[in-house]
Amino acid sequence: MCDEVIFHGRYLHTIEDLQSALGGGEIVSNRQCGYTEDDLLPHCCLCPVDLAQTAAKNGLRLWPSSEGEGVWILSNDDSHPEQGRYVRLEMRGEEPHAVFRAPLPRATIECQSIDGVWYWGMSFSTGMGGEGFAPLPKWQHTAGSEEEAILSAADHMRRRIERNSAWKAAGADILRWLESVEARRQRALF
Repeated sequence: MCDEVIFHGRYLHTIEDLQSALGGGEIVSNRQCGYTEDDLLPHCCLCPVDLAQTAAKNGLRLWPSSEGEGVWILSNDDSHPEQGRYVRLEMRGEEPHAVFRAPLPRATIECQSIDGVWYWGMSFSTGMGGEGFAPLPKWQHTAGSEEEAILSAADHMRRRIERNSAWKAAGADILRWLESVEARRQRALF
């Protein structure tokens, strides 16, 4: 099954559709699946396209759709078009073993409001290991507000890194970033 993209209510099925919707913006080939720029032919389906990188290059967000697997929503808004407000904080840095990818965030805090409940998630990579999960109801990480969700995610990440001595040493920069996030958010709460 080929990917489909919904952009401003319009379903996009081909590279030509995507190019038209982006107004000539850059389309990135999916190198992880072995595609090159030569595979980006106008009449082709969206399989040769790295949708996440294409969205990022054009200043857009890519969201999964409730319509099912392989259906994506492109949006120029930080709010999930189907679920509500979404917040993402990142600490950027080089990912040690990412050969064919752009540098990934070393640490990410994500929060979203779904039906009035704030869910939080986090991910990190110290170079010696890492972990993460998305802000989804199935993980049951909830908070009463956006600020509380961000602080809960930061606290959880800090405790996970500090529990492992190798992660703590390699993730010192992430721990400093978390201190600054927690300090800013604490001031906002009180």
